[in-house]
Amino acid sequence: MRPVPTVIAASGSAAFAETLRRPGSGFLVLRQTADPVELVSAATVLRPALVLVEVDCPEVAGVVGELSQSAALVLAVGSPAAATHRDAAQSWGLPLTDGSPPELARLLSSRPAAVGAAAPSARGRVVAVCGPAGSPGVSCVAGNLAAELPGESILVDADPGAAAQAFIFGARAEPAGLLAALARSRAGVIDRDSWLSCLTPVAGEVLLATGTADGAALAEFADGLAAVADASRRCAAATVLDCGSGDLPEWGARAVADAEAVVVVASPTALGIHRLSRWWSVHRPVLSGSVVLAWNRVGGSGSSALGPDPVARLREASALAGAGVGFAVLSEDDDAAAAMNRRPGPLVDVAPDCELRSGLRDLAARLL
Repeated sequence: MRPVPTVIAASGSAAFAETLRRPGSGFLVLRQTADPVELVSAATVLRPALVLVEVDCPEVAGVVGELSQSAALVLAVGSPAAATHRDAAQSWGLPLTDGSPPELARLLSSRPAAVGAAAPSARGRVVAVCGPAGSPGVSCVAGNLAAELPGESILVDADPGAAAQAFIFGARAEPAGLLAALARSRAGVIDRDSWLSCLTPVAGEVLLATGTADGAALAEFADGLAAVADASRRCAAATVLDCGSGDLPEWGARAVADAEAVVVVASPTALGIHRLSRWWSVHRPVLSGSVVLAWNRVGGSGSSALGPDPVARLREASALAGAGVGFAVLSEDDDAAAAMNRRPGPLVDVAPDCELRSGLRDLAARLL
């Protein structure tokens, strides 16, 4: 079972929050803050299933009403035996819990379904592709994965810094398909048909939601990305989400946390390992589902600094990421790069027999 996305309002190091952060707790802490503005923003943008407000965090009392209007289950956390904690929870109009995983799971399971809520019909999988700053070819990996997946797939260009999928596939960049879908989501009209109308056929059975160079506009509407992803699950067996490289914005972190699989692209160099270590420490809490660490351009000049057996060194670095994290090597391939520069399209069309395509094909098979 996937962990429950959770936002916590607490000051200092709350013991219950540390318990929820432990592996196997069943909960995924997306954000912990004592700032009321940041708390409301996190609950709005990250769309957690659960918001926990510590009773010893009185500064957030003024925003409890706003939190209660969200779709999340909002609970006060304290000691049920303490009268002051019971009084605080009662004044906020929130149920009081001790914050233990079993008690939270019980409250979540007993929560009544929303009136008129439809049964989930999501069938497909979302694969998020991301990586630390300086990662080579995140967009190239994302686009080619979409092309290698069997059957019809959807490619979403959600790179906030350098939307490149339209260029890679030779498609028109405007109108921005993703922005149009996000705007419809905000208006409450995103469904299977309206989502499909925002997509452009680009190669084989790949449908592309083009991105935008306007990062501010993307951030403004990105709170609808979860609804767009759900619509995409109903349209195709696989949706590949290009999240770009660098630190993930809040909405990007939420999208990665919601994905069924995550591919983290890293540079196979000493600097790349250093950047990955820092990025991993920041973003590890949102890397749920199946996670594969893909070292791209192995065999290039930069990887020679890793010693006589760079693959072994990269495997050691991957092991530090933790148990259950997959390992993939994508070779440096000048012929593949030249072919994609000569004409637009994925490797399956422009260089079907290249070494890089072989590695991407294996990665696609592993993800499904």
